[in-house]
Amino acid sequence: MFSAYSLVDQQLKVGDVLVEIDPRYFRPLEVEFLQGDASKARKRLGWEPKVRFKDLVKIMVEADIKNLEEMHQCQDVIRKLSNNQNIIK
Repeated sequence: MFSAYSLVDQQLKVGDVLVEIDPRYFRPLEVEFLQGDASKARKRLGWEPKVRFKDLVKIMVEADIKNLEEMHQCQDVIRKLSNNQNIIK
């Protein structure tokens, strides 16, 4: 078993492989279709959702709108700052 310190003490060179990742476990960045099935959790764990799907969609859309509003506000601030810098110069 190696510790991080014992590895550092060795003569490591640029390009040495310290960790290998099996590409079989990579996941695509964009997945066209995702579908969940909570029946196994219901059956084995007795789990029940606390939020209905319709409410979950509403929460997610509201969060997206808030993020867009915050980005818009940031863009307004950046625009005002850049305009002020032009006046100062």
